[in-house]
Amino acid sequence: MASRFRCVDFYNGGIDIVCYNITDDRGDINLNGLAFEVADAVLFSNYFVYGISVFTVNAAGQIAASDINHDSQVLQLEDLVLLQRIVSGDSQPLYDNQFDSTSPNIATFAHRTEPGRNDVEVIDVTTPDTLGAVQLILTGEIIPTSLISNTYASYFNWNGQTTVLLEVLLGYDLDTIFILEGPLISFTGSGELIQARTASYTGVKINANIDFSSDIGDDHFGVLPQDYILHQNYPNPFNNETVISFELPRVSDVVFEVINLLGQTVYQYEKRYSAGAHFISWDGVDQSGSTVGSGVYYYRIVAGEFVDSKKMMLLK
Repeated sequence: MASRFRCVDFYNGGIDIVCYNITDDRGDINLNGLAFEVADAVLFSNYFVYGISVFTVNAAGQIAASDINHDSQVLQLEDLVLLQRIVSGDSQPLYDNQFDSTSPNIATFAHRTEPGRNDVEVIDVTTPDTLGAVQLILTGEIIPTSLISNTYASYFNWNGQTTVLLEVLLGYDLDTIFILEGPLISFTGSGELIQARTASYTGVKINANIDFSSDIGDDHFGVLPQDYILHQNYPNPFNNETVISFELPRVSDVVFEVINLLGQTVYQYEKRYSAGAHFISWDGVDQSGSTVGSGVYYYRIVAGEFVDSKKMMLLK
């Protein structure tokens, strides 16, 4: 008789995936039967630029295969760094959880205008750690250029935002080549940094902080929008945290809600915002601070007479 596993629970109006890490395909992101190939690294990199749509073979299986560092967290930037190192021969595959997957260090990002060049913007980073990869989310549609040698910046403009992935090129000596603190990217076009994700060269998560005091105050991004706009969250689906950005043409009292498939409000946040572009982060907890189950949720903002909602998916 074939073995059976309980893989799905119905929880809090959503679907809780309880066996996503039951897989023999770790590192085989394209599920072709050969793990830790260049093709796996390229496909996984594409996820951090283009999103979940890159997984076209078997999305659930491909997501499960992405837990490269065995910390039971899928679709993480630190997994990408470790996969890149394994593919290049700089590291060996892990067969159990051999280290803490989160660094005690912080990476602080700042957005500034290049001196003497009002048409060029720069994103800087300050951290005591090494960085193996950086993912940046900016408002607006920009064209970025990497300022770090032997690295490559790939990007995607979508729905009024730009996703940028900065990573070390395969084939270089990764013992000596990785992202150091200092200028990361420059870009032309109108955009402001709203989210950053980082992973160290050793393949652990580094918590990111954005210093909005360099050029701007609070979370207000300069040029005033003409209309109310709610953007799609990113990343989506997400595992630990997602960012919802929105724009307000005038000062508004904003109510932000997360609603499950039963129509129940599981999280609510209220604040008065100035006119401009703003963002709210949600880390998958309800109003009491308890973690909610995996599944489909809706997020909604109410600002005066403006009401809009969009769908997102949480994967634990």
